[in-house]
Amino acid sequence: MVEWLNKPARALAGKKPAELLSTPAGAEAVLTLIGRLEHGVIT
Repeated sequence: MVEWLNKPARALAGKKPAELLSTPAGAEAVLTLIGRLEHGVIT
């Protein structure tokens, strides 16, 4: 999972999930993406 945090994600506008964790809005975006992935919703 650590690798995933450091790779750009299309669903996060090409940003690395780790970059977004420093703000509440960014952390929420990462958690939302994780939830979507867990439920098989590909973005």
